[in-house]
Amino acid sequence: MSYQILHAAACRHPDHTAIIYHDIPISYALLVNAIDATIQVLERYQLPESQPVGVVIQHLLDSWVTVLALHALGVPTVCAKSTDVID
Repeated sequence: MSYQILHAAACRHPDHTAIIYHDIPISYALLVNAIDATIQVLERYQLPESQPVGVVIQHLLDSWVTVLALHALGVPTVCAKSTDVID
């Protein structure tokens, strides 16, 4: 799912449930706000769009938000359970 699709859903139905994580419903508005905040932080680093970024999956929801923010910035990602498998 892309950031654009989530953003459109947040505009249409901000209070609707986007995901349920550990039995906690998270609305489209809350999810998009988290992605937007992450985008603002990542923009400070001026990541090159053509260079993949490795995302270590420790907390699944944080990883989703980070990956969606990176994709919104045009940065490809590689996800892994640990840095040992990222070369």
